[in-house]
Amino acid sequence: MALLAYLGPLCLVPLLTGEKDEFVKFHVKQGLVLFIFEALVWIIFSFILGSMTWSWYTWGALGMFSMLQTLLYLCVGILSVVGIINVLNGQRKELPFVGKFAEKITFVK
Repeated sequence: MALLAYLGPLCLVPLLTGEKDEFVKFHVKQGLVLFIFEALVWIIFSFILGSMTWSWYTWGALGMFSMLQTLLYLCVGILSVVGIINVLNGQRKELPFVGKFAEKITFVK
């Protein structure tokens, strides 16, 4: 169940099943933060890229925003892989940048 926490929307499965294991809860919180960040990146960049009109003047801005979006998705992917490795090794290690936000989640009890 802890492994599902790092697979995007599948992080909701252990959350909605009411998992009682503290190890799983720890990883679900981190996975939830990653999923929320990924969803926010998708929403924000979809709005930005969708609202820009295609012209020669905006070509550079479109490329820059697309590369930034790809970079942010790559960061989420790398953090997810690190989280999966931690789960497989049985470790409760905080992910960089994510752990600070995950510990503030109180509705996962």
